[in-house]
Amino acid sequence: MGRDEEWRKAPLHQVKNPRGILDYNLSGHYQDDISWKLTGNLGGEDYIDLVRGPLKK
Repeated sequence: MGRDEEWRKAPLHQVKNPRGILDYNLSGHYQDDISWKLTGNLGGEDYIDLVRGPLKK
């Protein structure tokens, strides 16, 4: 999960829009039935795709 950041003068620079999965619903399952594991980018800060960078997922 990341954020699209607005680079404008204050106070608008504080507005950030989340990216990624915000909520989920699987038919026949409670949300407590599902566990999530957060992982980093492949290669860490030395990511492989230098053109698109760490946002390529």
